[in-house]
Amino acid sequence: TLWEKGVNAYINYSSSNMKKQFKKGDRIGADFTFILGEDEIKNNTVSIKDMEAKEQTDINRDDLDQWLAQHVS
Repeated sequence: TLWEKGVNAYINYSSSNMKKQFKKGDRIGADFTFILGEDEIKNNTVSIKDMEAKEQTDINRDDLDQWLAQHVS
């Protein structure tokens, strides 16, 4: 979905812990980190962490297009 919307995205399929993955996001200069794990898939949600504000929110995956339009230029 991100690539379809023209958003540059890096996917990490590794099984390393979340803290290491967030540090990787910081190193590559990510504005947001999207988390899609087993719980999110089961609940049809995606967790989004604002890397600058250090705040995380969960949204319904059906609302992702709207969220992207509001937060990603």
